[in-house]
Amino acid sequence: MDETNNIVSVGGIFVSAEAEEVAIYLNDEPVERYRLFQRAAYIQNLPAGVHRLHVQGDGLHTWVKSLPVYPHIVT
Repeated sequence: MDETNNIVSVGGIFVSAEAEEVAIYLNDEPVERYRLFQRAAYIQNLPAGVHRLHVQGDGLHTWVKSLPVYPHIVT
């Protein structure tokens, strides 16, 4: 039995949109579990590194961006 504990530092991304109904994709996968604050979403527990964020919704311009995520910081 391996009893080593792995501790991983994680970060998050905060996304604000002008519409209530938006689709959010992270690294081309739909994000279904995120915290919602009015018209903003908080995606947490992301490993450090560059992540591709894609946000789209009716009446909005589609937004795609590669964003760095750093440990213990919200991007």
